[in-house]
Amino acid sequence: MADRSAVDLELVEAIFHEVADLPLDARRERVAERCGDDGTLRERVEALLAHDDAAGREFLAGAAPPTGASGLPERVGGYRVVGVIGEGGMGIVYEAEQENPRRSVALKLMRNAYAGRALIARFEREAAALARMRHPGIAQIHEAGSVSDGRGGTTPFFAMELVRGVPLDRFVRERSLPSAKILALVAEIAEIVQYAHDQGVVHRDLKPANILVESGEGEPRPRILDFGIARLIEEDTTGGQGQSRSLGTDVGQLIGTLPYMSPERVEGGSVRIDARADVYALGVILYELLTGRLPLELRDRPIAEAARIIRDEDPSRLSSVDRGFRGDVETIVLTAMEKDPDRRYPSAAALAADIRRHLTFTPILARPTSAFEHLRKFARRHRTLVAATSLVVVASIIAAIVSTNAWLRADRERASAERRYTIATQLSDLIRSDVLNSLEELPGGRELRLSILTKVTPYYEMLASERPGDPARIRTAWQGLTALGRDYELVGQIDEARGTLRQAEVAIRDALTKRDDLDFREDLGWTRFFQGWVEYRGGDRTKAAPIYRDAIAELEPVVLARGKGSEVGEKLAQTYRRLGDLLNETGDAAGARSQYLLALELDEARLAEKPTLAAAQMNVTRTWRRLGQLARQSGERAEAMGWLTRTVELREQLATGLVSASVQHNLAVALEDLGQAQLEAGACAAAAATLRRAVERCDIGLSMDTEDVLIVQESAVCRCRLSAALACAGDASEAAAAGANAVAMIDQALARPSTPTTLRAIAAMALVEVEPPALRDPTRALALIESALAESGGNDLSMWETKANALAMLGRRAEAAEAERRVIDLIAPGDVRRRAAAEARRAEFLAPVP
Repeated sequence: MADRSAVDLELVEAIFHEVADLPLDARRERVAERCGDDGTLRERVEALLAHDDAAGREFLAGAAPPTGASGLPERVGGYRVVGVIGEGGMGIVYEAEQENPRRSVALKLMRNAYAGRALIARFEREAAALARMRHPGIAQIHEAGSVSDGRGGTTPFFAMELVRGVPLDRFVRERSLPSAKILALVAEIAEIVQYAHDQGVVHRDLKPANILVESGEGEPRPRILDFGIARLIEEDTTGGQGQSRSLGTDVGQLIGTLPYMSPERVEGGSVRIDARADVYALGVILYELLTGRLPLELRDRPIAEAARIIRDEDPSRLSSVDRGFRGDVETIVLTAMEKDPDRRYPSAAALAADIRRHLTFTPILARPTSAFEHLRKFARRHRTLVAATSLVVVASIIAAIVSTNAWLRADRERASAERRYTIATQLSDLIRSDVLNSLEELPGGRELRLSILTKVTPYYEMLASERPGDPARIRTAWQGLTALGRDYELVGQIDEARGTLRQAEVAIRDALTKRDDLDFREDLGWTRFFQGWVEYRGGDRTKAAPIYRDAIAELEPVVLARGKGSEVGEKLAQTYRRLGDLLNETGDAAGARSQYLLALELDEARLAEKPTLAAAQMNVTRTWRRLGQLARQSGERAEAMGWLTRTVELREQLATGLVSASVQHNLAVALEDLGQAQLEAGACAAAAATLRRAVERCDIGLSMDTEDVLIVQESAVCRCRLSAALACAGDASEAAAAGANAVAMIDQALARPSTPTTLRAIAAMALVEVEPPALRDPTRALALIESALAESGGNDLSMWETKANALAMLGRRAEAAEAERRVIDLIAPGDVRRRAAAEARRAEFLAPVP
């Protein structure tokens, strides 16, 4: 058997560990299922099982402490053996009595005859894992050591608390527990698992057989056992991020119970395995307890095929078994079992919290998977296919519309033409909504989305022109043109964005001349909002404020008619916020506060209308954040910290249930604001800790979408801010590392084919503020900021401040004073604090150099 391949050995060992603990009849049946017609595989598995059984007999017969008439060891150290509790591939567990103190214990001994170096290490590390933990839900270890094996060697053992309970699935089945009781029980188990994670231990083999339930006179008490293949996450004494080591396997080995393994576990490679693997197993357990069956059918499947199913196939929905599980329960279970660990509950505690929210009739944080998300999942697995298919569908739509156009010009077959026209319109809507929205969050998907839109948009225009008085046709054209204009802005094509949005505006204004319709007025207001945003982001900022005011004038009557908590109220609140941003940047803090308070009133009304809507929750935090920023600017430190802390807390809750690049970006922005406020208050260490969290969120967002310019910008800014906080805290080496990372992010971002105005402005700011000063590059910063000022219309206060700082660093102090004069001109006369600070900077630039 010397020619066995590495793959064969992995399969043999995987099957061995799956069946070793089963009763003999069940073991034979399982081996037959797993090996199928592969006689060689079956032979090797049975040989290993026979070796295991022989090792057990040898151990009982004398390769261990002396045995009595019963065949059991009489004593092991200070313990008197009473009976056998169970046997496995690695050891035997006895019930024993400890003499001092007198108590019953579970005594686990290593099978000495089968104890290779790796298995001994696994056995010892299980004891180490248990020793870390002191929790009533985890059996406590009393002692670990070794005893003589009677042949000059030693046998490892450990004694632990004896748990008298029944396996979890049997307990649920025998008690016929209702779903609410099952949910409460699993929430308690998840909280125990979270405790283990907090101690640095990931179980990696959670299943009903490893969870016993004790049921005395009180409430059922779950206890988690068998940490034999757990994973210790050990602190790196050098100050690094910590290393992890497996207690069970080397890379590539598949040890554990297959139906409960997460997709990342069956893929192999231990580096990726973290606490979320246990969250997945908890989801499978909850599914099984609620339905009486496993979520994926793996029986009679070869291991490789079973692994593929776990990795690629979605589980049956709970509602397909029992419609009573539709809604929160189904969402909770499916979120726990998400294939992608980043879309799963991030911790066992988060899973437990959502279960308890459901049980107390509180809105859960997890959101059901939408049809768009199903399409996105497919697209991630088959990117090339999706791209090709999207273009084929676009071509089909174009063909349908073109042929419809020809048919409409003919007098004959009018009814058939109308039907084809309707179909073409519906196909256009499908492409615009389902396909394009699904592409939006794919890495590189924005460019493909833009390519598709440019091909389809002329046909949106054709649809509207063929029926100039038809509201449905006009709105179809408007939706396509607006989507295209927004995408042009997102990729930095400002002129194209202006032109396309102008076409959308003309279409809607033309419709309004024919009929004063609330939908058309809302569309016009929303178009004006996007036009203002284009000017603000990369065009002429002097034009943005009046455009925003036009948008408000169009939207306010619609909100009055439909209510503050309506969807259009959400749009108006967003417009108030954007106008407030512009006013604040030009020094009108009072005007900005007024706009933000108007927005907050609408945000709160929308949240009252839709309390579980993630968008409504996020919008409230957007306004809180702006009010916190204003308070910072005016020196109201306590008020600022209050608004900003609330913002971080709610966004962290949202990040628990909504894992996407944009959510990570929004949380990073909130953390950056809070860190800056802490730094201004002199709390340097706290600021550094907060800004580290911000950098971590940026990195998570970048791992989801490397093409997202906003996350790239925020990542550079957060690293720059972190360098300053670390320098303030006296950690020069860490500050230098953070600063170097910030500059590297800037270089990477500026190397893109087209860089938006805001990116160049942010890069310039970082290059004059980064720590340590040796990393600063005022010459490059000045070139970037002058380019950004030219493109933005030259009225951005923060850009002028950056220019003044760059000029001062270059020794061009008179020019720096002139740039600061421009800053003062942009500050509103009533903003006394900011005006005084700018005057002081200008005076410093004009003062003679000592």
